[in-house]
Formats: sequence, structure tokens, C-alpha cells
Amino acid sequence: MNFTKGPANQDCDRTLCNCTQIKDKNSLVDCSIVSQVNSIIEIKGWNDTTTRQQQHQEPILITQSMVYNRNYERRSITISSPAHKDIGAFDVVMHAHEHGWWHNGIYNKNGTDGDGLPTYKDSLENNQMMKLGNTCFISTLNANVFPVDIAIGIQEIKKGNDVTTADDEVDTHAILRDLGPLTAAEETRLHEDIQSRCLDSNFKKNVETPITKIQSDDLKNGKIIFMDSVPSRSNCQLQTAVANNNTGCWRFPNPDNKSSILWVHQIIHSVTEVRCCLTQTESEFSTCCQDNHPKYRECNDIMAAWNNALFVSSGYDSATISSVEILQEGIDGTYASKQVVINGGCSAPPDLPLATSSATGSLFNGSPHVCVGYKDGEPSTKCFGLKSDGSWKNAFNLTKPLKDGGSSVTFGAWKGVSTPWWIVGGEPKGVGTEVWGGDPPAEIFNITLPAIIHTPCMAKINEYEAFVTAIPKPDSDSSNFAWIFNIQTNNWTRLQDTIKKRVGPACGVIKNVTGKYVVLAGGWESSTTEIFNLETKIWTMGPSLGVDTYGGSMLSVSDGQELLLVGGYSTAPLSDIRKLGPSMSSWETVGQLEKARYDAVALGVPVGDLPPLCP
Repeated sequence: MNFTKGPANQDCDRTLCNCTQIKDKNSLVDCSIVSQVNSIIEIKGWNDTTTRQQQHQEPILITQSMVYNRNYERRSITISSPAHKDIGAFDVVMHAHEHGWWHNGIYNKNGTDGDGLPTYKDSLENNQMMKLGNTCFISTLNANVFPVDIAIGIQEIKKGNDVTTADDEVDTHAILRDLGPLTAAEETRLHEDIQSRCLDSNFKKNVETPITKIQSDDLKNGKIIFMDSVPSRSNCQLQTAVANNNTGCWRFPNPDNKSSILWVHQIIHSVTEVRCCLTQTESEFSTCCQDNHPKYRECNDIMAAWNNALFVSSGYDSATISSVEILQEGIDGTYASKQVVINGGCSAPPDLPLATSSATGSLFNGSPHVCVGYKDGEPSTKCFGLKSDGSWKNAFNLTKPLKDGGSSVTFGAWKGVSTPWWIVGGEPKGVGTEVWGGDPPAEIFNITLPAIIHTPCMAKINEYEAFVTAIPKPDSDSSNFAWIFNIQTNNWTRLQDTIKKRVGPACGVIKNVTGKYVVLAGGWESSTTEIFNLETKIWTMGPSLGVDTYGGSMLSVSDGQELLLVGGYSTAPLSDIRKLGPSMSSWETVGQLEKARYDAVALGVPVGDLPPLCP
């Protein structure tokens, strides 16, 4: 730092600090740091007015600002980096004690520690904030981070460089790991600049952990990374699954004075993490994790869930619905709605071309398809497929419309057709059905129902068999009929009738270590469930849903070891997503639809068969 002290009758050099102004740490720093510096940085990429093809010809400029606030006794430095490309806005605030020091220490009456470094009587904590998304992450400034040196370095880089480029920086990567909330008292003591920047944000304590570039890229691209493995002598071990919430970055001067690199470009992720158990055997029903780590979810289940999405469309609330939701299960086991990439930007999934309820859908020819059910006005025979660019196409037209609603299953490869799709409901007063397959799709087969029935509930048992239950017409019976149909043999097997009569139930197939089961849930003014053992062919009562659920939609997830019940109607349309696990002992709520609905289509779809999901 440069200072001047001239003769009493001679003016000082106004570009230098006057020694008479420097009386303590605060005045020394005040003299050393200007109020604001804007650093202009050239990055590779594109902005809203350029295409990806132009990105190499048209780099963009961003401005990172550094503000030194001397208006409070606790001096502060704020560095702000704007949102750009696929990086979010990022703020860092660091502040000093009112006496001018920036790091915590232990009071030593002699004024120095054993190494001759000064120590301080008053504690200093929670004096660093990193804001990413709507969360302000609070920590105590690390002893090897020197804010004054950072600020002075930023000034010096600016003096020597109007613009810096990627050649002037080195990348590092880190995650912010949640250590829990602040207490009310801790929030009150936060610096004024932190509080003003976090008015509408959540506070969380955090610890910063470095990661590799590969891990960072995986997080930014929506993948899960695994960390903190604990070796074990058994065939399973604990580790931490980490998923990205938001990504930001900032640049600070390179502390290596011998390097020609000016900046350290730190890319930071806020994350969600959960401990999980990794089974290292190939057995489908290995019990190692259950035996040794029963409190933890299996890592393989987390990965499988992350690679699949919940597709929900159409339905009814107070009218027929055309909206579509795509949800993904997070590593914490809860489902959250996702946007999709359309025309280079993120937006809600596109609506179906027609509003409809009691439609039926399937993953058919590698993408979600929906055949129109009930609709206002003239019935429709149209079946729509979702394309990878987010648009819908009219894939084919049914022979007969599903004007009173439909139900369906897809089988495995059969007679040269990869996914024959069996659709029921086109003959509400008859026994005819349609089977579609091929690409382009064509009607390839007809399956005759064993009786005239109301709209059935159908669930795939295996590649060749499906479960079907329905109330027969006329509906004087006190329970539902039930069958298994085998497409290979074209044979119907009548099962034991259900225990209760159910109008508008949901059904699905679940497996565990003891076998495979059909679950039948809800119905009009019913909160009960039934479980059919596919080996013993016996119905038993299952766990209560807790609320009457008519018109819910059920699907198998986690390789068939869990069931989801989506939406439904009680005294009003429901938005709940409920899960039944392998124990089949209880239902738990694991998410909410953005739009409550019943008589909807709900499908499990691999992420790769959808338009790209936004992180």
C-alpha cells in the first residue's frame, strides 16, 4: 500500500493515502480499497440473441462487480456475478469485525498466538454468505481466505486489463453442503449487507467441499454423483448420493503470485444429498443393505429413479384437462415437477392437443402416447405421441373412440411386434377391443373380452400377461370380476372376485422377496385397498389410503418394487402422489401434482424417452 506525507506547506499526492488518515485497521483498509470495481470478462458461449452455431464467433461479455462498503463499522466486501449461459446469478458477501479483523481467533492476553499472529478477544462467526438461487448459505470465513487481498487483487487486475478471457483463469469446483438452519438469534446478528440481499431467501449453514471437474459437469448436466464411500467387509457399503439444485460461479484473484493466471474461476453447486447403501452383488433381492443398513435407501434404487420420470397428463378437475406434468424423484424420495428444454429454453411440458379425461396412455414406440378418452363435443379417435422436441403428433387413430373412457396395457415383444398396445373401451356395450403395434402403428389383433363390462382397471403382470378387473354389466353384483389374460395363448383365466365392489379404482402390480401381487386401491367413496397374491390366487385387505380416492392412477416404479398412486377424487380433486413400498404395509405421500386431477394418465417413462429435462 502506498502512502504520502509531504512538508506541511506542500500538497500531498492525491492518488496516495495520507498517513495522518490511517489510525486503525478500518481506516487502513478504507484507504486501500475503492468503493466499486467492475471486472469485464469474456466467456465462450451464447446469449439470448445468438444461436449455438454462432457461439464460437460471438463470445459474450459479463460484468462481475466488487463493492466495498465502509458505511458500517463492520466493513464488508460484496462480489456479484450475473447469470449467464447455464450458470445462475451468484453473490458473495464477506465482512469484518467492527474492530477491523476478518477472522476468528482465541484471546491471548499477550496479543499474539504461539506463531506470533494476532489473536482477538471477541468471536467472529457467520461472516461469509454465498447466495445461490433463493438460498443464502452462511459460514464463518475460512482462515485461508483473505477478503482484503481479494479486493486489492481485483483492483490490480482491473488496472492492467480492460477485459480478461478464459486464458486468464483456472477453473475449480465445489459444492455447498447443508449443515442446517440458523437460529433466530444467529439470523439477527447477520451483517446488514447479508440481510438486505437475503430478504426473500432461506438461510442455511454450509460447508464448502471441493469436487472434480467431472463431478461438477455431471451435476450441471442433471446427473447424480456419489461421495463419501465407507469401506465394508460385507457386500454393501454406505455412500452419499448428491444431486444439483443450482449452479453459480465467481472469480477471485489467483493467490499464486508466481503464476501468469489472473483469476480462479470457482464453479459452485448447491446440492441435495442423502446417505444410501450400495449393494455390490447382482442378486435382484439382495438383503445385504436391509440386514446391515436398514435405515438407508439403496443407492441403486436412487439411480434407477433418477433415470426415470413420472409423466402425468389430462384428467378432470372441474372440466376436462389438457395439461401435462413431468415429475422426477429426487434423491430424498420425493417427486418434483420438471420443466423441459424447448427451442433452447426451459418451459412447462406442452399441453395435449385436446382436453380429455379417462384417457389411456402407454410408453409406445419409445415415447409417451395418449389416446383420447371422454371429451366435450364430438368423440375423438386420436392417439398422440410426444416427440423429442416437445411437440405432439397424431400418431394414429383408433377404430372406435373411447368416448366413455379407456384402459390399456402394453405387452412384451409378440409376433414380431416390439410393444403391442392393448386398448379397451371402444365398445362400451360389447366385447371388442383393439391391439396396436408397429411403426407406423397399425391395428394388428383383436382380443375379445370375456364379458360386457364397465371401463376396467388393467395392469401388466409380465411380458405376456395382464390383470383385468371390472364391474360387469348389468352391475348388480356385490364385487368386481377379475381375470388374467395371456396374449400368447389368447386365454382368459377367471380369478376370485374382489372382496369389495369398487367403482373407479386404481390397480398395479408390485413384487418383493415373497412374490408378486396385484394391488387394487380406492374407488368411489372408498379408502380401502385389496391385495391379490398371484401365487396363492387369494385376495386380502391391504393398508388404508387414509382418504377416499376415486379415479386415481397407479403405476409400478423402482423395477416393480414400489407403486405410485397419482391424484384422484375425494371431496375434491387430489394432488397427492402416494407410494406403497415392498412391505405393502402403508402408503406415504411423496409429492404433489401442480394441478389436482382425477381420471388422468400416469406413466413411468425413461428420461431418455422425453424431451430433455431442465436441471
